[in-house]
Amino acid sequence: MEEHLQVTDENVDNLTGIFEEPYAMGKKCLDINYYGTKRVTLFPLLQLSKSPRIVNVTSAYGEMRWFHNERLKQEFLDIENLTEARIDEIVQWFLRDLKDAKLREN
Repeated sequence: MEEHLQVTDENVDNLTGIFEEPYAMGKKCLDINYYGTKRVTLFPLLQLSKSPRIVNVTSAYGEMRWFHNERLKQEFLDIENLTEARIDEIVQWFLRDLKDAKLREN
């Protein structure tokens, strides 16, 4: 039987030399999955609705339990105060950290 290892912060070193976090791939992923979604959902039209909804299908890795930065997790969970502009700032912060190889520390 093949054994599968779940990679978490505690055992991320198991991926050394196997997994890379290239900036270009991360940027492309966010261009498609974040900015692409923003472009096609027509936010101004949703804002006019009395009950706007966006349903986004993702993998289990889209769950908040994978966020290990507690301050950032709480900010995302505070839906009443979270703005589109702040999400854009967080995405840019992520990209900077990815480019500077600072994902682990941040």
